[in-house]
Amino acid sequence: MQIESKSPLVMKLDVKRLYIPGTVITDACPTCGVEKRVDLGNYPLSFPNINVPSDIYFYCGACDEADRRPYEWTRQILIRFSIEEVQVTDPPA
Repeated sequence: MQIESKSPLVMKLDVKRLYIPGTVITDACPTCGVEKRVDLGNYPLSFPNINVPSDIYFYCGACDEADRRPYEWTRQILIRFSIEEVQVTDPPA
């Protein structure tokens, strides 16, 4: 089997929100160091594209309440797309 693709480097997913259940992004607050989590099953990516960085927004409530800056920050992730052959062990009946 051979797979050939002539798709562009940037591909639109054509969705407003992309939920990815089971995917959690963690980062340390740059001010206080407390670990913060963004669960992509609950907080979706907005208008994501393939091979284009997407912003993940973090918030630290403790730093906000204590008036310490920054209490909001972003990191970027990259969504990749792949096509692979699947080996079927038992063909359907």
